[in-house]
Amino acid sequence: MATEDAAPKTIETTINNTEPLPVSKLGLSQPLASRSSNYTTVRKTKTVNTGFANVNLKADIRVYSSGSFREIKSCHEWTDHTGFTFSLDWDEKYHWHKISKDHSSVTVAGGGVLNYVIFVSGIGKMYSRSIDIKFTYKL
Repeated sequence: MATEDAAPKTIETTINNTEPLPVSKLGLSQPLASRSSNYTTVRKTKTVNTGFANVNLKADIRVYSSGSFREIKSCHEWTDHTGFTFSLDWDEKYHWHKISKDHSSVTVAGGGVLNYVIFVSGIGKMYSRSIDIKFTYKL
């Protein structure tokens, strides 16, 4: 089973807006996240480059703060694939998260199978590759 390739990219974005994110720009039916009084949503992404496309594990992590006190309240995770996706199919098999007992960190994991077709002299051959991605976010 293949795991993370060399030097996977990690992206972290903090969403600090006071209004819901614009639904039209996200292609969603509901706002993705908003900041209310003491809550912030952090989006973290870990990417594995497959040579053809990127497989991404993404998480929206909701953090509560009051003064210097901070704790992770919830997490929503998912996987997808981006980049050159012609003749590629991503089949997510699982995703999960576990918040630590003291709510100071969350471990996020996801994985599945990338199916792809390689054409040589007009003949396509189907291949599959298992991909597992995991990261831990700490306050």
